[in-house]
Amino acid sequence: MKRWLFSGAAALQPDKQGRVLIPQELRNFAGLEKDVVVVGANNKAEIWDRSRWDAWNASFDVQKMLDVLNELGF
Repeated sequence: MKRWLFSGAAALQPDKQGRVLIPQELRNFAGLEKDVVVVGANNKAEIWDRSRWDAWNASFDVQKMLDVLNELGF
């Protein structure tokens, strides 16, 4: 499972300004086009295509999330 899950991983070297180029196959897989959003997700960072991020946020039901958190005692 780990081999399959991490088979697309790549070791990247930042340039002098600290930027890294995401390999084309990973950009294709993630659907990254032009504008992206970097999102903190606990101890990871996610890189989303801007339009996909906006669509996900538009479909997100905040009240439902709050209800679930309340049921869990948060």
